[in-house]
Amino acid sequence: MAYEQFTPHFLNEVLKLSLVNKDVASIVAEHLQFSLIPVELKSYKIVLKKFVDYYKSTNRLPTSGILTQSIQDPDVYDTVSKIIETKLPDKDSILQSLEDYIKRVKFQKLYTQIAERYNNGDQEEAIELQAQESQKIVNFSIKGKTSYFEDVFDGFKERDDNRFNESQIGESSHQKVPFGIDLLDSITFGGSEPGETDCFLGRSGSGKTKFLRWRGVSAARLGFKVLHIQAEGTKKECMDGYDCTWTAMYKRDIKSGNVPPEMLKRFDKIISDIRNKGGSIKVVAFEQFDTVSMRDVRNLVLDYYKIEGCFPDLLILDYLELFDPGNGKRYATSTEGEKYRREATARSFKNICNEFKIRGATASQANDIAPADYNRQDYVMTRHNTAGAKGLPDSFSYFLTWNVTSDEYEDQCGRLHIDKCREYKGKQTIRMCTAFDRDRFYDRARTIREFSEDYEG
Repeated sequence: MAYEQFTPHFLNEVLKLSLVNKDVASIVAEHLQFSLIPVELKSYKIVLKKFVDYYKSTNRLPTSGILTQSIQDPDVYDTVSKIIETKLPDKDSILQSLEDYIKRVKFQKLYTQIAERYNNGDQEEAIELQAQESQKIVNFSIKGKTSYFEDVFDGFKERDDNRFNESQIGESSHQKVPFGIDLLDSITFGGSEPGETDCFLGRSGSGKTKFLRWRGVSAARLGFKVLHIQAEGTKKECMDGYDCTWTAMYKRDIKSGNVPPEMLKRFDKIISDIRNKGGSIKVVAFEQFDTVSMRDVRNLVLDYYKIEGCFPDLLILDYLELFDPGNGKRYATSTEGEKYRREATARSFKNICNEFKIRGATASQANDIAPADYNRQDYVMTRHNTAGAKGLPDSFSYFLTWNVTSDEYEDQCGRLHIDKCREYKGKQTIRMCTAFDRDRFYDRARTIREFSEDYEG
């Protein structure tokens, strides 16, 4: 009987986690059997043996150099590279998957033993074996090797070791994707971390989509991979907007294909630089309203992994109200029902980003505000302007509001108010200039020139 075996994808994740976490390393050393790895994945067997031998003999986590030491097989080097490049997965989900695998294999082996004894005439022995071993399988758990209740003080040294190991292989929890707005990046010490989400609140037509596209382009230029899911308008409109944003060209020139040859050469260099850094932006557009749910979003993230070989660094949803929570619930077509629907969508978005350790960005529509209010330069929107959904910001690490008077909009400037900023200093307002005529949310040069006093010190 052929027993269930591990896949390369799962092995990459469990071994990556083992390289940075001693809890997982001890479980892998005890329970991850060589027989569970397919014969055609010989390089993984070699890597696992090196890992187990080193860990058991030293009680230390091996480095990639130790795993490949004294081995000339290029497949082993390639396998170790794939493990190192794998995004650090969630510990609990990996351990649960490992436990489920082992239970299924134990059951398959027990089933074979029972069938052999029963068919050989040892029915009583087969029944007794089933009674004894099936209970062991039910009660089997690898989680006894980890502490459900983690002690703050006793566990400090091991957590410090784990953090050091993560930073050594480029998986530090402080790896951030910048917002692309200087003062905001300064306040947040570099942007958002894996699992964090941000929401941009703005009035209709004030620049929500431009903010999200600026977020995507800023990330891609630094080598991050972006998945943009568009729930309003056509894919062509979205791509035209992105082309304006990254090229800084006027939309009329982009739409007409009126790009001078000398500009095309410059754009080729920009594209080459982004590609060399590993940056990209992939767009999926749903051109009909009410057709996309958060379940669809999760499936698209998984499809992205299948095609690209990794998860996106930044997931953008344009914009929140246009996505359904996908939880099977029917929400009343009332203000109260819409509030609960939006809050459920925000929670689902946060859960997806937590699950795949990616950053998320979206925008939300503000409620109606009287011109007498939004035309005051001392007025800023807060969570109280979320059309009754005051709990909406709870699901986000960052909640930003975009405030512009009619005169400011004409002058291409405005005020970005930080209503919520996780563990950093919130309730600040950033004055800045835009370049909406070129579909750019942020004009760095003009902002620094016109609001230089904000950058002093």
